[in-house]
Amino acid sequence: MRDVNYFVKETVIQNGIEREIDTEVTGDVERFHDQYRSVLGNIGLGFTNTQWADALIVDFAAAGIDREIQGLNNRPIGEATEEEHNQTVRLRYTKSRIFDERLSLDIFALYNTIKRTSIDTSSNRYSWDGSFKVNEIQDGRGEFLQPKTLFKFNQSQFQYRVHANYNISEGHTIGLNHIYSEISREGENRINTEENQPFKSPNTIKKAVSGFAYTTTFFDQKLESVLALKHYYFKTLAKQAITFTDSSIGIEDVSTIQDRLGYSFSTRYFITPDLLLKGSYEKGYRIPQPKEIFGDGLSILAVPGLQPEISKNINLGIGYTYPTDNGFLKNEVHLFRRDVKNFIRFQFSGLVNSYQNEEDVLIRGVEWDLIYQYKKLRFSGNLTWQQVLNNQDFPSGSIEERVFEKQQLPNTPSLFANADISYQLPNLIRKVNTSVYYGVNFVDKFYVAYKKAATLTDKNEIPTQFLNNAGITFSSTNGKHNVNIEVQNIFDASAYDNFRQSKPGSAFYLKYRFFLDN
Repeated sequence: MRDVNYFVKETVIQNGIEREIDTEVTGDVERFHDQYRSVLGNIGLGFTNTQWADALIVDFAAAGIDREIQGLNNRPIGEATEEEHNQTVRLRYTKSRIFDERLSLDIFALYNTIKRTSIDTSSNRYSWDGSFKVNEIQDGRGEFLQPKTLFKFNQSQFQYRVHANYNISEGHTIGLNHIYSEISREGENRINTEENQPFKSPNTIKKAVSGFAYTTTFFDQKLESVLALKHYYFKTLAKQAITFTDSSIGIEDVSTIQDRLGYSFSTRYFITPDLLLKGSYEKGYRIPQPKEIFGDGLSILAVPGLQPEISKNINLGIGYTYPTDNGFLKNEVHLFRRDVKNFIRFQFSGLVNSYQNEEDVLIRGVEWDLIYQYKKLRFSGNLTWQQVLNNQDFPSGSIEERVFEKQQLPNTPSLFANADISYQLPNLIRKVNTSVYYGVNFVDKFYVAYKKAATLTDKNEIPTQFLNNAGITFSSTNGKHNVNIEVQNIFDASAYDNFRQSKPGSAFYLKYRFFLDN
């Protein structure tokens, strides 16, 4: 519970229509309907260090998640839930020193199934204190102000990867890599009686990435360079509901096929054993994920026509390590620039959202990493400054040019940092390793809309955040038992995500892990 100022959505009836208005509230707010439970089990069998394999491992994993949805867009949700159950079978085979010890193989395959249920069937409208009233207008809408849903889907995925390295001669290596993935999803809203639903027949994503890399090293391995070519293949078949003039509903196939070639070059050079220069250039593609195309059946809409990102990336870096008798100091600075077409961005619209393509985005910035180790004391920190700009050319003199062009994208911070310090306590408990740590997280203020539009109202500013966390970890010397005690947001500071949704205040966590195979 903590004292905050916030805006909430209140539902009112105007002219027989349910509408929302913003109301500012000051007071103590206790989170409710935010339970989250996850369970994971994993077992593996295999062979290692045989004549025919360095490793052949088959493992089976099962997991389950149950989540209560607490609220979105400053609107409390009191009954909507999501649950997911998935099972995975994985196989991994590795073998090195084949054919005169020149060839190495790494083969991986998996088959995964997911069963997910999203439930929004309540007509109740909740307030932040946990009270509720029944929607006076029986219009069939749930808490997300969309038609009530009990959406169930089944998703299956088959994926394999084959990677081979061949050492031609000293300092010259070629690598081949191929990844294939096929995902199929089908389901239905059990409340909806319409036969024509987009997911009643399978929606599919097929993608394949094949790569060739040539690696060279010179000057006693001080200089290493990698030239790579990649072929990208991407195909989606998604179903989209369309409404005809007679109000009947039909299903339309939306298919996307992409066949592209990418490439990259990277190099690094050790001027001295402790001073490193590196750089890279890449033309690559990012293929949309299933959630981005298909949605989640509740708060994220499907976008069948979502396109892959096309990017040209440049990275430059310098690193220096200063060794000492009892530790080291490591500094790295990186400059980066990405020119991205069809940039995939989460479009937050309130209770129901979607992913979308931004036509042209320019990303540039600098990142600084620092690590200091002295005996059992360790400090690490990271600082990032970035610009993520709408790089689209708008008509000269237009409102779009003034508000959007060369402006930071919404929901995207420009400056953020984190730092952690830890210390291993010697012999505090017999046969137990003990370490304490303290961490801080900083995010400078940013906006939920374009800055020139957001400054018209304070509601669109996400204020500067500075959070402190601390904890202690106990682990047995054989690694079988591990206990972690952590306090997050020690000073109960206001905290938000990138969409100005409030995060919990101070929170205490206790985690215990037990490994059967140690």
